[in-house]
Amino acid sequence: LADLERSLREAEVHDYRFLIVGDGSERDWLRQNLDRASFPGVLHGEALAEAYANMDVFVFPSQTDTFGNVVLEAMASGVPPIVSVHGGPKFLVRNGHVAGSIDDFTRAVLDLRTHPYLRARMAEEARTAAMSHSWESVFAEVYRRYEELFALKPLTDVRGSERILASSDGSREKFVQPAPSRSRFGIGTLRNQLLTEPRP
Repeated sequence: LADLERSLREAEVHDYRFLIVGDGSERDWLRQNLDRASFPGVLHGEALAEAYANMDVFVFPSQTDTFGNVVLEAMASGVPPIVSVHGGPKFLVRNGHVAGSIDDFTRAVLDLRTHPYLRARMAEEARTAAMSHSWESVFAEVYRRYEELFALKPLTDVRGSERILASSDGSREKFVQPAPSRSRFGIGTLRNQLLTEPRP
């Protein structure tokens, strides 16, 4: 965020303010290194909803977050997100900005700042996309994927522990099944992994 602020200033943008909700190990560092930022701390309920509602854009540069509940919350509040190309949140952003560098984040922020109609459209799309997410839809997708995997048929054994699987559409996947490891109670556990296998 400090790099983003520096980049915005280099672009001669000064009418911004970061609102950093929550707490964490980098809070003190951010306080010392951001000039235009507010730190309301941990918020819940209406206070949190109000914080989201007062944002023009939600910048989430995390490269390690696996899902990004906060991104989904911002989207549900009608706030267009800008997320990192790394990590899970990029899969939540259908018609938004996915950034791979500080320059990308800066361009995305400037794009939304200078094109209010684009920001309004992306806000509406973000809310619509967020409303499509529910535990029911998440589990429906998991079950759909399981059904796809169960429908795969083994073609060839490779070294005894790997199998090439083919689906009805002709695509192939390599299923790696390591030997079972024994727990102290004698129950075998398997760690399975699917790898993309190019078609011959």
